[in-house]
Amino acid sequence: MIHFILASHSELAHGMKETIKMLTGIDEPISAYGLKENVNVIEISEAIREKIKNSSDGDIFVIVTDIPGGSVNNALLDLVNSEKVYLLSGMNVALLLNLVLKPKINEKEIAECIELATQSIVFFGKDIFEKNTEGDDFFD
Repeated sequence: MIHFILASHSELAHGMKETIKMLTGIDEPISAYGLKENVNVIEISEAIREKIKNSSDGDIFVIVTDIPGGSVNNALLDLVNSEKVYLLSGMNVALLLNLVLKPKINEKEIAECIELATQSIVFFGKDIFEKNTEGDDFFD
């Protein structure tokens, strides 16, 4: 089974989980952890490690954090030594949608999801509106 673990500062991970549920209907196996005043990074790290430790042999964990090099991400870095774990950072809805809709997960599939998520980041400056008023298609 593929497990998705979202870990972030504050409520971002929880909001992302709810967004994915709203868009796809998928709730399990997605879990969310947020660093807050009453929840520290050690508690998050221990909870995630316990989840992995208690998993079945064939289980895979895709952990997505919010900030590369942030405290949440750094607390989980050593988990990449496990063959069961993929750690990604730069959480956004496009990335998560692509990941959870994949029937299988491996490094190639993850790289494709990252590429698609990167392409979904668009700057809508005034130039886009000037181009659109010239009769061109919006996304040309």
